[in-house]
Amino acid sequence: MGNFDKFAKGEINGSQLRAQVVAFSLYLFYLAIGLFFLVYIATASLFIVGERVTSCLPLHYLKSVLSQNMAFFDILGASKVTSNLTSNIHLVQEAISGNISLTRIAAATCVTALIIRLIQCWKLALVLVGAVALWLSAATQSTRSTSREPVSTVSPARLTLWSLMSLVLGSAALLS
Repeated sequence: MGNFDKFAKGEINGSQLRAQVVAFSLYLFYLAIGLFFLVYIATASLFIVGERVTSCLPLHYLKSVLSQNMAFFDILGASKVTSNLTSNIHLVQEAISGNISLTRIAAATCVTALIIRLIQCWKLALVLVGAVALWLSAATQSTRSTSREPVSTVSPARLTLWSLMSLVLGSAALLS
């Protein structure tokens, strides 16, 4: 706002103000274009990683299912096994390709905003850091308490992490 104050005081004329506004607008435009491409690259690369990871999961899942006792299929049924496989793989792919990239972008945005706030007004930034720390500790406590709740009341993100963990642990058990 310093340029607008200088213009109001008569220190710079309208053409100088317009030139500075155009320059800053171009900086913001270039930053937006760069951000768009970086976000696109991050999302596309995580989508490719998700595809590659989930392409090898059905084989490991099938190996672990076939190594089960035959009574397992009497209790569970073949259709339940295939539907679990499909739903778990979709959850893992969604977690890797969508949620991780969004989480990284959100974290980068928060850190950038905190740095800008520290530069402009460090006292307010310290208050915000304390509030965010309090909020994160409350969120951590609430996720610990939801681990004892039935599956129907747990968030989809937690279900995704549980499915990913069960698939990874199942694959690790097969490899050992």
